[in-house]
Amino acid sequence: MTDTLHGRSAPQAARPRVRLLCLPYAGGGATAFRSWHDGLGPDVRVEAPELPGRESRADEPGYRRMAPLVTWLADTVGAHRDTPTAIYGHSMGALIAFELARELHSREQPPIRLLVSGMRAPDLVEPRRPPHSDDEVAARMAEMGLFSAGIFDDPEFRAFFMPVLHTDLALIDGYLFHPGSILDCPVSVWGSATDPVTRGTDLTRWGAHTRATTRVRLLPGGHDFIHSARHALLSGVRDDLAPQEGPR
Repeated sequence: MTDTLHGRSAPQAARPRVRLLCLPYAGGGATAFRSWHDGLGPDVRVEAPELPGRESRADEPGYRRMAPLVTWLADTVGAHRDTPTAIYGHSMGALIAFELARELHSREQPPIRLLVSGMRAPDLVEPRRPPHSDDEVAARMAEMGLFSAGIFDDPEFRAFFMPVLHTDLALIDGYLFHPGSILDCPVSVWGSATDPVTRGTDLTRWGAHTRATTRVRLLPGGHDFIHSARHALLSGVRDDLAPQEGPR
């Protein structure tokens, strides 16, 4: 275990069948995936890179641009020589996961599957002006439904989370899709009919970014269905990572 990866509390197989890299939403960190080990079983090794600027690495500057973050991830926790790697990300993490998958593909270390949730296809993401004030950040997060109403009225919460949220929203709002290599791995996509961030067509568009199959599912809940519909989400992840005889 390195400082880059969140510690694993659940027993892991000595030789896992697949390694799942998990990337968080804006304001989130590696602890968002702490309980995923139990939900996915011992043959899936869950690894959540601790991104700079949050949780145990809060004193380090975070990444405000996608390209250096993806390069850092690929160099630090990229493809594993002995274990096939899949990549999952929610919301902001979905964009990071996609760009990391493309980077590993270019290094001839492609993931076996890309799993994304709560984010429109990357070519549909439009750059926008990031929020400048704390109040603008709070309004954006309330709009997405990732934090409960009024939580930013807590001075301690506000002081702790505002720096990372400013950084993460700068990363998202500055993201610009560049056409490039098409993935060869299957893509799993999850969304919610009541998610204010995405629509159904935003999700199906992910299929344009792979030569393999794309599977889209809708779960109950808003943008935070990664938590509110956790069991259904993990069931789908487990199903898509299971050994398969043919393409899926």
